[in-house]
Amino acid sequence: MVQINLPAARAFATEATAQMRAGVMEDVLRHLLSANFPQMFPENPWWIREHSTGAEANVHYIDAAGLRRYGFIDSLVGMTAIEYERNLTVRTIYAEGYHQVEEYCSALLNHGIACDNIIGVLSDTVHWFAFRVEITRLPLPDMEYGPDNITLHEIDAVNLEDHTDDNLTRFGLFINRYLGREGSRHLSALALAMDMGFESVFCAQNINEFRNVVDDAFTRRPQYGNMIASLWQNFVSHLENNGRQPFNRNIYANELYMITLAKLLCANILNGSVVRDEGDNLRTILNGQWFRAMGFVNLVEYDYFGWLNEAPHIDQIITIARQMQNDLAAYDYSFIATEDLFGPLVAQLADRDRRLLLGQEYTPQWLAEKMVSHIIELLPQSDFPNFVDMCCGSGVFVVETINQTIARYHIIPDRCPADLLRQLTNSVVGFDIDPLAVLLSKLNWAMAMRSFVPHAAEDLVIPIYHADSLFTAAPITTLIEGNYEEQDLRMVFDGEQVNLPGFLITPTYRRLFDSLIHTCYETAKARARNTTEDYTRPQAEALVATLIRDPGVLIEEEQQEAIITSCYALIPTLERLQREGRNGIWPFLLGNSYRPGLVRGQFNAVISNPPWMAMSKLADNPYKTVLVSRAERYGIKPAGSSHLHVELATVFFLNSIDKYLQENALCSIIMPDTLLNGYHHEPFRNQQFLHSDWQVHLRVNEIWDVPTDTFKNKAIVVFGQKLNSANPNPIAGRHVHSNLPDEPCEFRLLRQGRRSAWSSNPNAHDITEGVLERIPFLQGADIMPRTLVFHNAMRQPNGRWSVRPVPRQNDELSYLVSDAKRYKDFSLNVLNVDDQFIYDCYMSNHILPFYACDPAKALLPMRKEDGCWMVVDEADLVQYGSGASTAFHSIFAESGESAHQYFDRINYRNKLNPQVFEVIDDEKHLVMVGAGGGYTCASYVPFGMINKAKTIIDQTIYWYIADSEEEALYITGMLNSMALDTIIADFQPEGAMGRRHVHKLPYAVTPPFDPENVAHMLVVERTQALINSIAAALPGSEVIGYCSPSSSTLAVRRRKFRMFIHELPESRDYEDACREVYNI
Repeated sequence: MVQINLPAARAFATEATAQMRAGVMEDVLRHLLSANFPQMFPENPWWIREHSTGAEANVHYIDAAGLRRYGFIDSLVGMTAIEYERNLTVRTIYAEGYHQVEEYCSALLNHGIACDNIIGVLSDTVHWFAFRVEITRLPLPDMEYGPDNITLHEIDAVNLEDHTDDNLTRFGLFINRYLGREGSRHLSALALAMDMGFESVFCAQNINEFRNVVDDAFTRRPQYGNMIASLWQNFVSHLENNGRQPFNRNIYANELYMITLAKLLCANILNGSVVRDEGDNLRTILNGQWFRAMGFVNLVEYDYFGWLNEAPHIDQIITIARQMQNDLAAYDYSFIATEDLFGPLVAQLADRDRRLLLGQEYTPQWLAEKMVSHIIELLPQSDFPNFVDMCCGSGVFVVETINQTIARYHIIPDRCPADLLRQLTNSVVGFDIDPLAVLLSKLNWAMAMRSFVPHAAEDLVIPIYHADSLFTAAPITTLIEGNYEEQDLRMVFDGEQVNLPGFLITPTYRRLFDSLIHTCYETAKARARNTTEDYTRPQAEALVATLIRDPGVLIEEEQQEAIITSCYALIPTLERLQREGRNGIWPFLLGNSYRPGLVRGQFNAVISNPPWMAMSKLADNPYKTVLVSRAERYGIKPAGSSHLHVELATVFFLNSIDKYLQENALCSIIMPDTLLNGYHHEPFRNQQFLHSDWQVHLRVNEIWDVPTDTFKNKAIVVFGQKLNSANPNPIAGRHVHSNLPDEPCEFRLLRQGRRSAWSSNPNAHDITEGVLERIPFLQGADIMPRTLVFHNAMRQPNGRWSVRPVPRQNDELSYLVSDAKRYKDFSLNVLNVDDQFIYDCYMSNHILPFYACDPAKALLPMRKEDGCWMVVDEADLVQYGSGASTAFHSIFAESGESAHQYFDRINYRNKLNPQVFEVIDDEKHLVMVGAGGGYTCASYVPFGMINKAKTIIDQTIYWYIADSEEEALYITGMLNSMALDTIIADFQPEGAMGRRHVHKLPYAVTPPFDPENVAHMLVVERTQALINSIAAALPGSEVIGYCSPSSSTLAVRRRKFRMFIHELPESRDYEDACREVYNI
């Protein structure tokens, strides 16, 4: 139980009682409670966070008239629905609140929550009532539950008007009992990441204990620790940091933390409830015996962390694991969502450790679901899924493949014959180079298959492997050549070298290889225990003779001799390592690392999200040499300077088609958006791999455009087939969405000389032929409504601000509010508003061609904390003085919104989040372009000349950060040119007032700045000359009057400026330079 802080509880009870009696609104009381909960329960349990994040949960129920109604629960904590009212001593308010609780509890029944698990709570933050639910009448067929179907029974109550210690202690028990119930929190990937992830309070409090365990293990067993560190460096870290950086124990401890958490969570899920800390339960979960007893023979193997699951280290881990289980007991294990539970955790770890190669980006569940569903639909009717994910991460595609295979083929656990279960077990095979990802993927696999375990006739072997799916390296083999089948592979066991015949690592000899490795290892272990005699060659000959008796294997004499020689060296080596305490991990490495070679050409589809990275980021890593060589052999290494940007993802893509797929098999791969138009992907778009040294048969059949905010970088999904055929043109496509219907489209291959691009723009062949990328402009935030945001703000001598009304007409600030359609009569007249809330806001009105006016002062309830925009809510406003509090309470009352709702509207689609300019160097420049109108209008300002901490940009502007003034000159020059107007004119709708809706058209046709391009630098030079001429001519011209936003309409001001610029003598040369770049 979480202890209550009695002084903090007393302070809250006193304040809440006073506020309630004063008649304040419900929202004020709720915010007061939310602000005080962390002080009252300083351990910050999960249900404190849930109380805040579970606010306004959307539910549905049936009303008395039989109609379906939708509503929002004030707060949903696990399976406890809470309704807040302003004063429950008023009978009518109590009755209304009671009815709301009835509605919410019936809605939870409609969500599938068992009646006995639901608790309803009614409170005004002073008076608290808890109710259990009884179903008194079942709903009619095809109907849902409503208040008429249930009765609430009061089971507990507490009144905080009594401030005694005993009563406050009762309040603490009440909150623990009904908000912090064991088994009440819904288990999801996001909830797990929030509660136990690397940014959680639990992790912060316990991660050092894992580091202590690791440090102690390396101190106690330095020889074994050094061996593990060497293996890790030679394989896991070797691929991302050249193996030159020292072994990082913190990263190792971070993975140990997550592995321990994942094992416990999986055991609880398989058990259907928390596995109690009884007997050796926790010990056997950690060392894997618990899972083997459940029928999963290889779920937990003796891997890089296996030695820590032995005494004495495991005893230290059990102490922490016990605390983990206490927190994991909060989750409801009776119903588990069919998703990758660990994806967000892996993403947190990747961010925490800044890992380059191992942690591919987390694929959201909705996208994985769509991809798997589509690829299964495309399979021939007679085919059963037999997929491979060559970079499986934590297993999102593994989970989806299993779940959808079960659904599509109607596989029922207790009626599943052995052959069908074997097919299901092997419906997806996964590889990953990260041992943590492998374990997490296995755990996800086990959770997806858990209902089949009681009905399986044999133990289940999970087909997820720790290996480099490119098969260029292994933990004990530094380099694997492309023709490895014809050579011996050199295996190094902690300095001991053994050669392995390469032909064994092929599908033909898979069973022989597995038998050979298993037998050699078991023989070595037995000899280490029982004999000191040397292992002889005749013994190796006898062992091999036994192994090759399998009638399905044909071994030539020369091959048999090679196997004997290998066994004769391998068994004594493993025996020696066993005697010296350097054994344990080798079976895991041998059984996993070479698996890619054993399953070549076996699959009917590959589905994956490979790592994205340019080869140049691998520096002088030896792995880079192998990858570049493979890119050359696949024919996708670009010419010229672009060869530095050979993309790792395309190498993985083609390798998976080449090595893993049967002919005519399918693929679905997430790729970087640059595949559509990047110059370094030119060979891929032109299918040069069809005629390469290592020929790959691949036809791209479909492309999906993925929403920009899905990954850190823009992505697409490519569907194809292993066929020796040219791509269709156009290629079928979709714009896919998480919550909206997908939109069909087509991707056409456009050409401009030697360059090409795939484009889904139906007009792209006319306007973007030759344009390969877009300048990544962002749209500003929704700084509205204008009358609530913009006022006449003047700095006071004390550093604070006075905020007064802006006249709707005939004032230099009237332009800010003259077009207001809402809250036209609203005004403020307030003194001493804290400087925290006054911002410099750029709007479209401030942007003229090559000229930016001063920004307007905006009053907004927000602040920045650690580089993130945060709302300043009602409870926090008090600390900023009465001026700000009065102003914002008036604004919220006028808008009918809370502070959070007001802020969320401003930050709609997270358009405010990127506007953190204080981290930008002064040498960079802010380029701003008007979002509307009939003509593009752009200007720029140096970051050194604005208040970066206070600058924000409105939604009427698209903005971009230029790395240099040259880039800013180039972009504004191109966007303000008449040459651009010529290109986009035919694609702008024509209205009564002329052309309109420029929006993003300019960025679709303007090539990004290239300082090496002579034509681009000519635009820079001539734009600078034009700007100098504008600066000289403007002061004495009539146009100077149009600089002020209040002087006229924006359209008139911009037209006057364009005409003024066009008449300058430098304009002609400037326009010629822009036309050259646009190729018109």
